Amino acid sequence: ARSALSVGASATQNMIARQYQWPGEGDDNFMLFFSSRGPSASGGFKPNLTAPGTEMSSIQLNAAPGNQAGLNVFWGTSMAAPAATGAFALLLDAIHKYNATHAVKLTEDVSKLRQVLIETARPFDLESYTWIDQGTGIVDLSAAWKKLMELAQSGITSDIKKADGSV
Repeated sequence: ARSALSVGASATQNMIARQYQWPGEGDDNFMLFFSSRGPSASGGFKPNLTAPGTEMSSIQLNAAPGNQAGLNVFWGTSMAAPAATGAFALLLDAIHKYNATHAVKLTEDVSKLRQVLIETARPFDLESYTWIDQGTGIVDLSAAWKKLMELAQSGITSDIKKADGSV
């Protein structure tokens, strides 16, 4: 699935300290040790970007009989992927609302929005992690929205260049 958005799991020292009472301070992002990275079978590199992958509240599924069902705190790429998907959904919803009230329309093409999210991700700790580890960085919705607005103002609403320069 070359056009899928591959998401790595990241965290901050503060997130880990709160969730697991481990020592650590700071908001520096880092990759969680279990998050896969590197070359893919199709010849590309994954992940495309990262999203928070710890201290995520989710509904506990398949609770054993007698156990309390409800929210629980989880971590993993299985939490980072929904966080990135939620960011994508928020961006798409904002575009729909913007397009309903403005003459200049923002693109709603999901493959182009995927590219905007990848292009506007914020890299972190370039001394410890390369693009092979973190993709282009952590999802940055503010930067993605700003990029979409810049494209709309310049008259480019449907053609976003990929990393190789193609459209």
